[in-house]
Amino acid sequence: MNAAAVICECNPLHFGHQYLLSRMREEADCVIAILSGNFVQRGSAAVFDAYTRAEALASAGADLVFQLPFPFSAASAQYFAEAGTSLAEAAGADTLFFGASSDDPERYRRIGAALASDEFNAAFAEHKCDAVRNGPARTRESVLRTLLDARDHDFLRMPNDILASEYCAALCRRGSVMKTRPILRVGSTEIPSYRCAALLRERLAAEGIAALDSAVPETAAAVFRRAWESGAVADDRILQEMAYRHLRLISLQDVGESAEGNGGLLERLIAASASTANAEYMYRRASAHQYTNARLRRAALFSLLSVPADALREKVRYLLLLSASPVGCAYLSGHRRDFTLPVITKPSVVPDDPGTAAQYGRAVYADRLYTLCLHTVPEAGAYLRKTPYIAP
Repeated sequence: MNAAAVICECNPLHFGHQYLLSRMREEADCVIAILSGNFVQRGSAAVFDAYTRAEALASAGADLVFQLPFPFSAASAQYFAEAGTSLAEAAGADTLFFGASSDDPERYRRIGAALASDEFNAAFAEHKCDAVRNGPARTRESVLRTLLDARDHDFLRMPNDILASEYCAALCRRGSVMKTRPILRVGSTEIPSYRCAALLRERLAAEGIAALDSAVPETAAAVFRRAWESGAVADDRILQEMAYRHLRLISLQDVGESAEGNGGLLERLIAASASTANAEYMYRRASAHQYTNARLRRAALFSLLSVPADALREKVRYLLLLSASPVGCAYLSGHRRDFTLPVITKPSVVPDDPGTAAQYGRAVYADRLYTLCLHTVPEAGAYLRKTPYIAP
């Protein structure tokens, strides 16, 4: 039984995700999703928790859903891609699918190989001052332009293309034999019902759950509606205000090497918090051309949860199962011994290995924070009692 994997947030799942899953189904016996946990790349709380989104994914065609745990789920593209691809490999996937601006796999392999090269690392190190002044993203693009032909220059800036290139770079660094399969993204210009997740989150906040009815597959919309009606929906503003208050209460002397807070960024956030009245104005005060809003939010989140920089350099040590279809259960039964990481099906069971237990504990701690962001706040350990959704 061959397997294909996709790394996704589905925050929330929409028709574009369903389209990608259908393309995967055409070429694979088992469709695996590596799904971001309760905190996502923009340094924000996912609208619906990972188990809810996993059930929605199962309804849209995913056979197995494993969690991309915190802090990797909320990290910048390189760490996000390194962790996600390693989990796809650990689950035995033969091919990695992703949405991108081009369906040419060689394009992203070229960019990925350049990113993974010694030439890129040396050139980026030479431009370290530029990275501080202009931001790592702009410096990354500038260096890559010197290493690639002009035919690839238009594919270095869009978020999905950046992730696609980082996936290929991560596979290249590990010498992976996993194939890559970019799928041309379909947007609302081509099909009006295909709305991006960012727009859906805005509409959800402004209009309520009915905003998803015309932009989300019916089965997934039913899953999200149940979560909404039970109060199991997160308000990211709560998270940002907690981060703001945290930064107001710490001093520059207390600042260690926090993940994504280097280069004076965390100090900048602390200073901004001291002279503003809420999170929104703190981020405005701290903003600069070299810092994306997402990076500011990630740095604040990682400081709030005391995530050291070294945590993002670790290898992910486990696979947490969120959902499985009958096909997924058969795949697990037949291939589990081939998995290179332990599979956790009961979140309350702490792994025996000390390193794995420490990494798992960090994700559990993040879930405790997430409970405080929900409209209906459950007990702190609510996610330890969850079990995978088994599709009929």
